[in-house]
Amino acid sequence: MKAPSFNGTDLGALVRLLSAAGDPLIDRTIAARKRAFFDGLNDLIESDAWIWGVGEINAEAPNDTMAVRLLDGGWDDSHERVEMLKLITHPSLQSMITGVINEALKKNQCLTHSRDQLFSDEEWAGCEAGKAWHAAGFDQFLCSICPLSDGSYSGVRFHRRLGRPPFSARDRAVVEVLYPNVSWLHPCGETKGCRNGAAGLSPRERQVMLLLLGGDSRKQVARKLTLSEHTVADYLKVIYRKLNVSSRAELLAMYVTGQS
Repeated sequence: MKAPSFNGTDLGALVRLLSAAGDPLIDRTIAARKRAFFDGLNDLIESDAWIWGVGEINAEAPNDTMAVRLLDGGWDDSHERVEMLKLITHPSLQSMITGVINEALKKNQCLTHSRDQLFSDEEWAGCEAGKAWHAAGFDQFLCSICPLSDGSYSGVRFHRRLGRPPFSARDRAVVEVLYPNVSWLHPCGETKGCRNGAAGLSPRERQVMLLLLGGDSRKQVARKLTLSEHTVADYLKVIYRKLNVSSRAELLAMYVTGQS
């Protein structure tokens, strides 16, 4: 195994981060511990924002992935957050990230890549995902995918805004060493609802669902997606039907049990 590209100072920072996020003497939910962990790791590699999720490949459409659990942080405002959450369902991004996910699942090992390892600057600037990324004000990213025992995956992406340098070998090494080895970040069974129909949701339905799972009200979802509350209500009816639930409480129970 190649030696990590970080020093003793980094090692001390990793230990302090794990100690602070996982301190058993602090009364925190698992979700709060995860948020503290990713906020700390975000700072450690000098990233601007992060998105963590658990999901799986859509068996009926191999180039499609569906996140069924989501945490994120670091955004300047809610508009920036919504624009980046929209990119989660961008078709060209789905195709790009699915290749990395499939490789991790096939090898059954955690894989970490920076954007420049996957695309040259020219390729990224010319593809639809890159153009959409730039339009949202971001460019460089670092992603790490960990396969779970039930065939799903736990994945995190760290993002830097336009004009910032690529993530370094040291940044990748920090994530590679830390992320796959913190077991409470990757509980199995979190995709139990995905196989019940979430993979069949349209991109807009997924956006509505992700915002709901992130804690937004129907009114907030409508405002952030520039929709009427009536339209959001219509989307909710479709989501409930496809997932075989009858209320937001049942939807949250399906995906958020034990994480709040």
